[in-house]
Amino acid sequence: MVQAVCFAAQVFLMKELKRNPLVLICAGLLVGIGAGIVVSILLFPSNRDEHVPNTNTPLAESSDSELSNKQPKPQIELMSVLELDVATDRRLAVYSLLDGLSAEAITGLVRHSFTLDSAEHLVSVQRLLFSELAHVDPELSLELVWETPLAQQYEFFTIVITEWASVEPEAAMQIASAQVEPWKSHAFRTVLQTQQDHSDEELAEMAERFGASAILTELTYKSRLEEVIDEPRAALELALNADIPESQRAEMISLTTERWLNNGSTNNVGWMLNLAHEIFGEERYQWRTVVAKLAANDPRAVWEELSTLSLDVQKRFNDVVFEAWVKQTPLEAIAALNETDYMSAEEYELPSLYSQWARFNSDDLLDSIKLIPEDYRAQALRTAIRHMADQVPSSEILATLDQFDSMGINTKEASDEFLGIWSRRSPVDALEWIEENFEEGSFERNWKVRDILIALARSNSTKAMEIALQQPASSNSEFTVISELLRQGKLDEGLMFIPSVREGTGLSGVYSYAAGFLIAAGREADAMEFASGLGAQEKLSFYQDLIRNKWTISVEDRIAILQRLNDEEMRSSLAATFLRLNELNEELTGKEKELIRSYVREETN
Repeated sequence: MVQAVCFAAQVFLMKELKRNPLVLICAGLLVGIGAGIVVSILLFPSNRDEHVPNTNTPLAESSDSELSNKQPKPQIELMSVLELDVATDRRLAVYSLLDGLSAEAITGLVRHSFTLDSAEHLVSVQRLLFSELAHVDPELSLELVWETPLAQQYEFFTIVITEWASVEPEAAMQIASAQVEPWKSHAFRTVLQTQQDHSDEELAEMAERFGASAILTELTYKSRLEEVIDEPRAALELALNADIPESQRAEMISLTTERWLNNGSTNNVGWMLNLAHEIFGEERYQWRTVVAKLAANDPRAVWEELSTLSLDVQKRFNDVVFEAWVKQTPLEAIAALNETDYMSAEEYELPSLYSQWARFNSDDLLDSIKLIPEDYRAQALRTAIRHMADQVPSSEILATLDQFDSMGINTKEASDEFLGIWSRRSPVDALEWIEENFEEGSFERNWKVRDILIALARSNSTKAMEIALQQPASSNSEFTVISELLRQGKLDEGLMFIPSVREGTGLSGVYSYAAGFLIAAGREADAMEFASGLGAQEKLSFYQDLIRNKWTISVEDRIAILQRLNDEEMRSSLAATFLRLNELNEELTGKEKELIRSYVREETN
């Protein structure tokens, strides 16, 4: 308070000095010789030689000074201002420097400050410069904000909007509405929060006019929260029923929980856990905010308190509390999980908790896995390997899995998990490993190769088909590549590989599968071309597949296929198939059934 009064008196003296120098003399007599010297130093920069390092040119240097010939006087004075260690002195010096300067001159000072990025106290002085320029020319000051380093733009933007809103709130709202997010919302909040003299009705009208009603609603709820924040039940119920986005609701819940903790209520954690469960019920992401805050403060205490509550509360909250505990003291957490029996009636919870622990301790997996009971190791290992796959080279993961194998630990789930990830990331390397470690022609090898071909088809279809043709014909690997391309919507790319399909690999099935996608894409003529090169039996199989394909081809298109067929015997057989299928799913209307029934010959019946 004393500093504020002194600062106001100093500013007043500066302004009066320009009108009447006698003020300084009187003030000096009143406050004493010492205070007079301080004021004189601040007001007469030319006499500051012994207070400013010799490396800086004095503020009132003679006109023949070499530095004065290079830089405008305000820029030289700004360099001296930055040398002042006391914040009050810097503010006073900045206001003295800016007194009487035009918007253009202040702008020059701001831009000059951008070149002094290593100067001490630079940001604090820039705050003052932006604030003063915003009073003189807010639009120009806002333009300068975007010339500052990205890390400082938020702070300077807030200063400019705040100053603008204090003088011209309507103009500030208008400029806020022209910003992109997240600047737009932040500017609206800043303006609305400064309008203390406006009534609720006036603020609502202003917010609606500029499209900021949602922001005003958010601020209103936060204001109401401050009124009840020391009453957790009322505060949490307010947050639950607030008409605001989920992220802002979570913020209100977080603030309420923090206040409860800061009020020293941690000896009654169970009450807060029960309250969260009671109020939020099935709203998982809302109560998790409360529990996570409590657990971060003291996970052991919350875990112990949790064990005294109902099983339903335990099942909801245990993973949040355990995660916080694992992050802080993992050995204590695993010891508690191994010893406790509070979830014995719901053992299906335990695998996920052990897996959670393994994921956070994957750096020391070989030793830490021993702390997990044998019944839960396989799933925990799978989770840890999945986590490691994004951080550890594949060779190290394979070596780790080999070590676990030698320890007698079941690694099948973990190996399958890793191989799936590896196949998507480096399919060719994964394929080489599979070929070396699985017997050729085995079901397991064919299935794993299939996964790799699917992944590779998405990034390098030519390489995928090359590998497919190296597999046994009975594996239908070509169809795996083609079908994946068709599913991805790459019809022409998939069709390009159909001539590569080897004899004896179900060519009619490949054709009918591709035809289904072509018909769905409106390319019926292209689809029917497949049938022209097939023998009688293969052609019948081709059309039967189309009639059965209710997932890709519509009822209308399948009826049209029947109508275009010239072979009456084949059409009769297909119509009979259509009617039998309809008995299972009833997709035909009465008229459609009659039409299809008319194609069935008596001998077919």
